[in-house]
Amino acid sequence: MRRFLLPIATFLLLFFACQAKEPATTEGPEVILKLDDAWYEDGLLHPGWLQTFDYLNERDITATIGIVGERMQDAPPAYYDWLRDQADRGHEIWNHGWCHCKPTVNGEEVREFRGTSYDYQLSHLQQTQQLAKEKLGLELTTFGAPYNAVGSNTSRALAQLPEIGIWLYPPAGTSTELKALPRTPVNIEYPVHQPDFASFLKHYQENQDEPVFVIQGHPRSWVEPESRMVEFQKIVEFLVEEGADFVTPAEYFE
Repeated sequence: MRRFLLPIATFLLLFFACQAKEPATTEGPEVILKLDDAWYEDGLLHPGWLQTFDYLNERDITATIGIVGERMQDAPPAYYDWLRDQADRGHEIWNHGWCHCKPTVNGEEVREFRGTSYDYQLSHLQQTQQLAKEKLGLELTTFGAPYNAVGSNTSRALAQLPEIGIWLYPPAGTSTELKALPRTPVNIEYPVHQPDFASFLKHYQENQDEPVFVIQGHPRSWVEPESRMVEFQKIVEFLVEEGADFVTPAEYFE
């Protein structure tokens, strides 16, 4: 009997030893790249947008593109072709308002979606939705406000657009039927417009329990100095090494 037990025991010892050496596999975080302000300029888009998406497409990484209706309504077909191509590649285009402006109300500077009337906000949302349908053939399903500045009228206005089901960065405690993707301390830019890998890493390590990281950036600001694009790419490459799943808002809620 011992003749038969010894080989079996040896096999089991080797089997479990090999199993112990295999590294534990863990899922990486879900990440949404919230990229703002893809308006028409420089004959197409700002070079920062073109460089960013050349890089992301080469790495097969999904992102989002916030469009501003008024800043694109007079664009040539090539601009809309570029946006459609990005949508075909899996990037999500979302409603970032109509004017990205700071209007004056009763002598006070306000924001497009904070301090303005319900009718004003609804009109701006509708105009960008309609432009996307006409020029891109797309029904936008996600909204995020310029400057992330909203007020009580914003929820009311969004409620009139049933196709929009997701809200990027609503303030905590906002009453809305939309699916919310809140802001966390983890971001691309520290301060705004300046990607900073060291600051990103610090906040990333301190917020490991977040279900999803919605990290905001402005590619128009990443060309000069060149170090800004380098810092952005360092953040992305780190997340790739972490096993991150880059998704769109629509994909996240599927």
